[in-house]
Amino acid sequence: MAFGLLSTGFVRKRLSDIVSDLEAALQASLGITIRLDSKSILGKLVGTFAQPTSDVWELGEALYNAFYPSTSEGVSLDNVCELVGVTRDPATVSEVTEVIEGAVGTTIGAGSIVATATVGDQFETTAAITLAATVCARSTTDVLTLATGNYTLTINGTAFTYAATVPADVAATISAALEIAVNAGAEPVTATDLGAGVVQVDGDLDADGLPTPFTLVVSANLTIDKVGNLQLMESVSTGPVVGFANTITDIVTQISGWNSAWNPLDATLGEDEETDSALRLRRAQSVATAGAGTVEAIRAAILAVGGVTAAFVLENTGDVVDGNGLPAHSVEVVVLGGTTADLAAEIWATKGGGIYSNGDVASNVIDSQGFTQTVRFSRPTPVDIWVRGTYTIDPESETGFPTDGEDLMEAAMLTYGESLTIGKDALAAEYFAPVMAACSGIRTLVMEVSYDGAAWVTTARAIDALEIGAYEIAHCEATL
Repeated sequence: MAFGLLSTGFVRKRLSDIVSDLEAALQASLGITIRLDSKSILGKLVGTFAQPTSDVWELGEALYNAFYPSTSEGVSLDNVCELVGVTRDPATVSEVTEVIEGAVGTTIGAGSIVATATVGDQFETTAAITLAATVCARSTTDVLTLATGNYTLTINGTAFTYAATVPADVAATISAALEIAVNAGAEPVTATDLGAGVVQVDGDLDADGLPTPFTLVVSANLTIDKVGNLQLMESVSTGPVVGFANTITDIVTQISGWNSAWNPLDATLGEDEETDSALRLRRAQSVATAGAGTVEAIRAAILAVGGVTAAFVLENTGDVVDGNGLPAHSVEVVVLGGTTADLAAEIWATKGGGIYSNGDVASNVIDSQGFTQTVRFSRPTPVDIWVRGTYTIDPESETGFPTDGEDLMEAAMLTYGESLTIGKDALAAEYFAPVMAACSGIRTLVMEVSYDGAAWVTTARAIDALEIGAYEIAHCEATL
């Protein structure tokens, strides 16, 4: 058998082949029959020299494979991909918006840490924050002195006043009256009487589910005990660090005046460093751009736009409107992520001349001749789905079911759900492996998916998918 660099590629000489060759060479050179078993002196010498020779052959094979994207790994794969302008996506941090509560004027420096209450995963502030009453997500005020007169909370410039009469009024009646006055107003806040003169005011939730910041000024007979300001925080470690709503509450960096912290929403999960297999696939997609104007070329170009996480390209080559509503001789890009301007510019640069771009998002692009061109594309419609797993614990498991097992299972479901791309049906069976891999000690597991949380489709049925249309993308988030 031939070894080395051949017309068919590189063929490595294995350790067994090397041992056989050395033994044959010794027999031939000595001209006599000799002992070459592993216990003999010559046999030990053959084994000693054979291993380093095998290592050199392995090195040769590795160097040969390093030049090709299908066989290179790690840094070698990075180098191959750079030749076509593709670089490995680095690991990213998870992010969360935290409400930092404490005394007005307290400064919390960048890098201050809060951790999840159960697991201890840490998140740190991305910049220094000085707590102020001008951007409250929450505030707590208290009756400072008791006297006949007006007690006023001024929120966003609107005064809410209670005229107290002492001794008829005490701290408790004043705070109760202020709660009623604030809630009867039109400001986007909600007041809560905590009793004994203490009033808590929370900004109403905006469309994203975060408290709406408000300004607060109090009269001289009231005092601001503490305020809560919104602050972006990042996980200390990279990758998908799970932080469910209201669980990132343990203050690790102790600072005088900093009383508490909590997160209104789940943390946005980061990503692990791109794997070799994912990088190979993205490289293969990127080289399709050489065929500009084709569906594959348009999709590859769109996937390379910053911030894009998924793209799907439809085309109609016929002379009439097709079943997807595409006009004759048109393409439609359905894309998740990326800015409107960047996407429009890339579609214009890659679609064929005379081909109409269809979609419900329109943006103008100035072409190389100075003319204004209108480019259209679409955004996928999120389809809310429900996912649940019913499990039993294996009493014979060597590792056992962890105390945070259900959190791990839920995180695995969310991570897989985020990988579903545009038009990808949600299959109950495909959630099975990620959940089993994420949590030990499970004996039986049944995964189910649903559109409404009532009619469930399970892995036990012949068809276990929720159909997602070409213009849709499955979406789910944690519920506690």
